Amino acid sequence: MWHWIAENGFPFIQTLGVAGGLFYAGRSFEWDRRTRETEIFISITEAHRDIWKNLVEHPKLARILDPHANLRTAPITVEEKRFVTLLYVHLSAVHQAIENGIYKSSPGMEEDIRHLIRLPIPASVLQEILPYQTPAFQAYLESLR
Repeated sequence: MWHWIAENGFPFIQTLGVAGGLFYAGRSFEWDRRTRETEIFISITEAHRDIWKNLVEHPKLARILDPHANLRTAPITVEEKRFVTLLYVHLSAVHQAIENGIYKSSPGMEEDIRHLIRLPIPASVLQEILPYQTPAFQAYLESLR
């Protein structure tokens, strides 16, 4: 036994060191992945909150969510269009993150988007800005209509 340890002890310890290093690297990669996912989730949540905070702070934007908004008698205002455009920019970024596999779609997200894009003001703004979106985002929004 002492003879085997004398001949193979150092290579054995090296092998243990390499295996331990690989295990530690794997755990570090997993920790880093989970940290990045959490940071992305927080970032997207902050952006979502900041956008919708405008609706609370500016009551004149409430018409955006009115399913009976009449665009013939009261056309879309510049502020409404700007707000809805920001929503679509945010949705595009979230869609890209989901497509890249760095963010997971939250439960009910598609139904929420589907409801939004069917409202008169968001539907009208979408019709105007859709040609300027990426083909993948265009296809995604079209699939939800």
